Amino acid sequence: MRLWLALVVGLPLPAHAHLVTTGVGPFYDGAAHFFLSFEELLPVLALALLAGLRGARYGRWLIALLPLAWLAGATLAFAFRPASELTLVTIALLIVPGVLAALDRALPLWLVAALAAVYGTLAGFTNGAAMSVAGLGARGVLGAASMALVVVVLAAALVLSLRGAGLRVAARVAGSWLAALGLLSVGWALKG
Repeated sequence: MRLWLALVVGLPLPAHAHLVTTGVGPFYDGAAHFFLSFEELLPVLALALLAGLRGARYGRWLIALLPLAWLAGATLAFAFRPASELTLVTIALLIVPGVLAALDRALPLWLVAALAAVYGTLAGFTNGAAMSVAGLGARGVLGAASMALVVVVLAAALVLSLRGAGLRVAARVAGSWLAALGLLSVGWALKG
């Protein structure tokens, strides 16, 4: 009995290190991939915090630019079939909006829009590369970009609705934690 149990427990099973397959189709696989890939999810949250702290106009630009840039970056990845991903760069981009949200200073709209466009393009590029390797294609990228849009809309609207000074401080603290996670992630990626 013990030998049988040891054999069953010790049997190797297929492991999926990064990309998740839900079994319900490429769109939902892309959506699940977004929520399980912190290098995609956390910078989107940091950008939403930053835009929400800056006001509704900033949030509208983020909502418009991020998904469009994501799709443009994925289109580039599909066209050029990159040999390597830019995951380290997208992780490093978590630091900038996190620090800017923590500082809560007046920023020009073009700066937040540029951050959204640069991050969206790079994240879309890495996402498109991962989706093409996994065989999920454009529908997988569309699922991830749609979830990025949902997260941006909900998180920016939540931060925008914060009226009390203490709640704004909590949003700034969240930004500082996201920046710290970015620093830790960059160190972890460089170490490995």
